[in-house]
Amino acid sequence: MIRIELKGTIGYAVSPAIEEPLVSQILFNMPARSRIGIVDLALTRPIGLMIREALAMGHQLVLVKTEHMPFTRAEQRLAATLRKHLGRAAQIVSRRLAPSSTQMVGLGEFIREECNVVWFHANCMDGFLAFTRGAGLSYSGAVLDANLLDSGHRGMHLSPPTRLLVDAVSSLVLPYNVWPHQHEQAWYDIADAMIKVMSVGGDVSSVDTFRRDVSRALTLSKRIALQAADRAKRWPGHIGLSDLRSYLEAGHVVHRGAWRERVRDLMGDVLFSKVVPNPSGDLVHVDRPHAWPEVDLMRYLPPGVPGHAPYRVRVPLPRLGEFQDRVIQKGITGLGPG
Repeated sequence: MIRIELKGTIGYAVSPAIEEPLVSQILFNMPARSRIGIVDLALTRPIGLMIREALAMGHQLVLVKTEHMPFTRAEQRLAATLRKHLGRAAQIVSRRLAPSSTQMVGLGEFIREECNVVWFHANCMDGFLAFTRGAGLSYSGAVLDANLLDSGHRGMHLSPPTRLLVDAVSSLVLPYNVWPHQHEQAWYDIADAMIKVMSVGGDVSSVDTFRRDVSRALTLSKRIALQAADRAKRWPGHIGLSDLRSYLEAGHVVHRGAWRERVRDLMGDVLFSKVVPNPSGDLVHVDRPHAWPEVDLMRYLPPGVPGHAPYRVRVPLPRLGEFQDRVIQKGITGLGPG
């Protein structure tokens, strides 16, 4: 459980696919009768269940701010319910209206709204920046940078604090399902460093030791990423597949951006697929390339496999063949043979 307290506001990093017992752990650790804000979270079924449990315990939901538009019927029903009960305090919009959740949150807004608990998207830079901004701490360029990050533009046009945040997350954070304690510790270190940077107006020289640690980790994670990408296979159906299990189980961080760029260099625009370990069965994380914005990956999911975002899905490894078959059968509009 990642819990960050800032200026009287307690933030909990929450995954859209959160499961018990983490739900209970968070709810029972919150102050009694908390006033809850939700930021940057897709309104998935697990989030809906968490909201209902919180309300049953006497907590109050006071605001929702997310640019993750509902896709499934369950998500659409939850969004409608939240809009009905919260009115304007439920801002559930498309990325065209708000490229990032950070843009939706006013500086110090959580304090003004007496919102003492915030659930924000775990392992997500936009969610973290939105939380700190709402709690009254930010820096020049944070909103514009968050808009770029959530649009997939992770180039060189970021402010120094955001570049440090991106590099730290990309090179220090191991998957929670494989290394939960190391994952949490990395995020605590990142949050501590970024809060120090924000407290001095965005001056990254205030955390020189942390910057040096990130620089070394970044070099290693990129080297591991290139090794993994060079071993990737091209599958029929425009699928580029890379098995990252051995790297992650050995405690190596695989730099996502470097891996994706090398795979694109080798294979062009493909479905970027990575096999990762999971306690309930190995998963394949599939991302669509930025060049295919109209492709909805959920339409290719095998029956019974849930999904809530068109740009990223998770497929159980034993069912990857079914996913591939459906991609080939349905085709990807505007592309040539797989």
